[in-house]
Formats: sequence, C-alpha cells, structure tokens
Amino acid sequence: MFLKTGKMLTKIIIISALSFTLFISSTYFNIENIGNGEWEKFYENGAFYSIIKCNDSYILVGDKYYENAPQEIVGQGWMVKIDKDGNLIWEKTYGSKNASFSFARIIKDSKYFIIAGSKSYGNGDSDFWVVKVDEDGNEIWNKTYGSEENDFLRSIIKTEDGYLLCG
Repeated sequence: MFLKTGKMLTKIIIISALSFTLFISSTYFNIENIGNGEWEKFYENGAFYSIIKCNDSYILVGDKYYENAPQEIVGQGWMVKIDKDGNLIWEKTYGSKNASFSFARIIKDSKYFIIAGSKSYGNGDSDFWVVKVDEDGNEIWNKTYGSEENDFLRSIIKTEDGYLLCG
C-alpha cells in the first residue's frame, strides 16, 4: 500500500493505492483536523503517488492502468485535477500505454507543473521521465534521462537554473 499526504490549514487530503489483483484501485479522501471524514472518492485502475495544492483545487499524479491482454497490464502517466470537495475537474494521460509515472512527484513552477517519475520509456530499461505541463494539464514537453541500466527517479526539486533529479 502506498500512502502520501498533503496538508491544508486544518484538513488533510490522503491518497492511497492498493491492489490484491492485477488492477490497482486508488482512493483519495479529506479528513478534518479532528479525524472526521468529509468526503471520499474512488478510482479504479489507477494509482496516485503525489498531490499538490493549487488555490482552491488539488492536482494528483500517478499511473492509469489498462488491460493490454489477459494477465498483462500497461499504464500511462496520469494527472487529475479535483476541486476542494473532491470532484473531478479534469484528467489527462501522458505517454504511450506502456509508459507510466511509477512513484511520480510533482512540483509547481510559476504557471507550469513538472511531473517526474520512472518507467521503461526511452534510453534503456527504466529511465527518469520528466513532463512539463501547463495549468490545464496540456503537455508542453516530455524528456527521458538515463543510462542503459535501470534508473529510478525518486525526487525532484527546483533549483535557480532548472531542476535537480534524484534517484
């Protein structure tokens, strides 16, 4: 089970992913500071790994999964925007159906989002994968970085002149 939290004033939004079968299901829900649940939303066939607050909304990123053939699951990078009540505003997918964001991270950079993760998509086995999107989730560019071996991205930060990727 994966669990990430994002805090807002007196409330907490929790996102999770859990799988006992080939398909992963994701849930996100809002908890007040005294532990009472306000709302809960459920998505099948996807996993959220990171969340960021933007004004009166939230952006969640992760993987959206599809059954390619019996017993074979493929995924795409996935970005979902929800309002403060957990209602879907929009969702976008990135890359081909064999390129997901595995353990994605997201940062806000002025009027853009930078999404970073790892998947077999580019230079070798698994590579760092970075996608820049606008505030509506429209892709501006995507790049992969890596060697001929496995490269797993675990963190990204903004620097004065770009970004620092760590894995």
